[in-house]
Amino acid sequence: MRSASRLLLLLPALATSCVIELGEWGGNKATRNEELAFSPTEPIREILIDTYNGSVTVEATDAAELLGTSRIWATASTQERAEKRLSAMAWTFTEEGNGRVVLKMSHPASGGSNNAGATAVLKVPIGARVLVDTSNGGVEIHGAFPYAWVDTGNGSVVVHGAQEVAVDTSNGPVDVKSDGKVLVDTSNGGVRYAGSSTDFTLDSSNGDVEITLAGDWSGQGVADTSNGSITLNCAGTLQCGIKSSTSNGKLHVEGPQVAGTSGLLNLQTSNGSIWVKHGAQ
Repeated sequence: MRSASRLLLLLPALATSCVIELGEWGGNKATRNEELAFSPTEPIREILIDTYNGSVTVEATDAAELLGTSRIWATASTQERAEKRLSAMAWTFTEEGNGRVVLKMSHPASGGSNNAGATAVLKVPIGARVLVDTSNGGVEIHGAFPYAWVDTGNGSVVVHGAQEVAVDTSNGPVDVKSDGKVLVDTSNGGVRYAGSSTDFTLDSSNGDVEITLAGDWSGQGVADTSNGSITLNCAGTLQCGIKSSTSNGKLHVEGPQVAGTSGLLNLQTSNGSIWVKHGAQ
């Protein structure tokens, strides 16, 4: 039997309000606030949230349904055109099968994503993998999700609690707390990581990298930046090798002699110093 994806228009679940105001760039701006709710036909195992020009916040819930609020906006040269653009924008929820769903904000009929966008604050079932794709907006994900993936530009990223994390952003700092595999790639922003991951790669440019490791540590860790310093604090002792390289800076190690051979910390920077502190202080 041939199956088809299920596409729904997420209409306001409880309330909608429309606001008229003066927009940016001397134009006119129309906004709409919505409360969203969707009950899937099967448990959500993975969700992709696809929006633009707006921030996204995801929180974990034990409930099976997806709940949230959104602020949608559009601007144009006249108020009538702004309202027309806004009326064409809506959230759609598609069930693609095997528990994968896509929550997407449609584009206005004219002008594409220019001078329009949507923010979202969502409660997502805790067992789902969370994927967020947005632009010109920050992203926050809070909860013990099995996996969190973020792709954004011109926005900060915060991921706390996900078991595995992958982040790709620009022009914004990244803050991650996780005990699983972590991959971070950013530019023009610092990176802050805390946890006990034995497999992490933190790559930045024009930003500092701060690492806090819980307990004794061995594994594979990489921190690479330019025009920034690297600071690593380990609550226990480092039981691995350390490979470091810097220009216009120095390497400082505080704590017991590092002589472990189980794994490697690779710390690379330019125009910054590297500080490593471990063991009882």
